[in-house]
Amino acid sequence: MTQAQVNLQAQADVYQALLMAVNERAWLGGFVSRGYYPPAALQDASSSVHDKPAGDELWYWFGRFLGVAQ
Repeated sequence: MTQAQVNLQAQADVYQALLMAVNERAWLGGFVSRGYYPPAALQDASSSVHDKPAGDELWYWFGRFLGVAQ
């Protein structure tokens, strides 16, 4: 069995592109980030963004979507 390579920057880049697309479309109200696992901050190949660069992208955009930029 082949193990998945961990590329945290690629995950963050995908989230950045997705969040920019959501921001540009008024008819799109959001999306769901599946697999968030709050009990443990893992730098693994899981889809969880907890304590990964992609999580920073969500933090950055969340306030902007609400109109209260941090």
